[in-house]
Amino acid sequence: KVGNKNSKLIIVKFSSLSLGIHLCLLRCLEYSSSLTMKRTSGFSRGGTGRNVNLRSKFRTEHVIAPVLFVSVVLTSLAMWSAVFLGNGHTQDHNEQTVPDKKSAPKILYETNVDAQKYINKWNPPTASTDGLSACLLVKDDNDNLVEWIAYHYTTMPLRHLIITADPSSKTSPQAVIDRWSAPHLGIDIRLWTDDDFLPEKVELNRLLDRVRMPINRNITFAEEDKRGFQMHIVRQEKFISECMTRFKREGRDWVLLVDSDEYLILNSKDIKGNEKIFEKVKREVKSPLTRPWRVDRLDRLRKSLPKVSDQTVRDVINQQYDGPPWSDEPCMAIPRLFFGSLESDPKDISKNVPAEIDPKSLDTLRYRKHASKGEFEFNFYDKAMVDVSRVSYFHVMNCHRILSLCNNVRPFEEAAHVARNDGQRNITPLSMTLLRVHHFMGSWEKYGAREDTRRTKDNYEKLGNVDLGEDDDIRPWIGKFKEMFGDSTKSMLAKGNWPLIKN
Repeated sequence: KVGNKNSKLIIVKFSSLSLGIHLCLLRCLEYSSSLTMKRTSGFSRGGTGRNVNLRSKFRTEHVIAPVLFVSVVLTSLAMWSAVFLGNGHTQDHNEQTVPDKKSAPKILYETNVDAQKYINKWNPPTASTDGLSACLLVKDDNDNLVEWIAYHYTTMPLRHLIITADPSSKTSPQAVIDRWSAPHLGIDIRLWTDDDFLPEKVELNRLLDRVRMPINRNITFAEEDKRGFQMHIVRQEKFISECMTRFKREGRDWVLLVDSDEYLILNSKDIKGNEKIFEKVKREVKSPLTRPWRVDRLDRLRKSLPKVSDQTVRDVINQQYDGPPWSDEPCMAIPRLFFGSLESDPKDISKNVPAEIDPKSLDTLRYRKHASKGEFEFNFYDKAMVDVSRVSYFHVMNCHRILSLCNNVRPFEEAAHVARNDGQRNITPLSMTLLRVHHFMGSWEKYGAREDTRRTKDNYEKLGNVDLGEDDDIRPWIGKFKEMFGDSTKSMLAKGNWPLIKN
């Protein structure tokens, strides 16, 4: 592809090297021929040596030399065609079509220096009929898991899921998994144990010692709880890494990495304009993902995103896979929107809900009041979705910044917001993505049921009373689910009465 600058440079270098080799060979043949003539001068007049060397000279002058000469000519033509005829434009794998921007630069899979070498530039995204994948850690989350699988099965569509349960869990997710075991549902759910992803004891202890305890938070850990927290972090990171690796080996592409109380949704633009607009700072990151024409493209796409009941995430990817953000962001940072525990009017939460479904039993229907869109406060750090087919190295940084290349879409460097009381952190603006995650706190009974030092009544009341807007974008999923499952809808969404794990 001579239109590609890098390809043209390679052709020139190779042709120059080949030309030099050919000229050296011609010179060597000329020198060899002269030596042959000198050696034959000492032979007897009637000897055969002169005849043999005359035949060698004939082969050199009339066979080998012309072939090398033609090769030199062809090599020279290839080199000069790359230089003079390479001005024609041929689009390569990494170049994206930019609407209405003739002079826009090419989009490469550029990220930070460390992550750049781990992205497979020669494996561009493609359309697919396969469902999406997910990795999920749970701990006594069966009620959440019922709704989580049903929702993502309908809206992604989720078709490949690996789950692992915390060893201290009192209940097993197996009962929920069994509901989806029927072959006609077409979903593969696997339950992993620690043996499937944790390293040997020596390596595990080394990883545990490297975990830093959280600072500058209103959370205190007893000495005996510190090792438990460190183990939680290591399990989380190793599970995500091994899960993504497994899906890559199986030929999957996009893998969702969220928690059981978080739901992926298309990031339609707020028609009321209630979204945080980030102010520029001196240390703004110069990223290819923040180019003006790309930001304009995302803005247009957000305005035309469908409802969750009309098209799945896979449908949207298939329609747009050959352009940003899908083509140039294989590790996609996804901002969150936090929903508190304040109730809404019963008429509002019952709207368009099938009669057999109690809207209070599903967090995605029951809770509508949320934090300020795009702000760090309450929403906190991003989650991620990774196209594992285009990433070759899965060193997980943490559950929010899965890989270092996920960070490139954020507008500021981390050091730009070191103050802990300004309400701002290095998160992805809603304007920079077509996806977001709805994070539901749920009821106190469910929130406080899990044994976690961070889940206190004070924290629940502080976070749960948020009321900075209402959002119903996620609600239409239940109607689509009803269409798919019919009379089985109620049984598939039933919660409670989970068997305890026998020690």
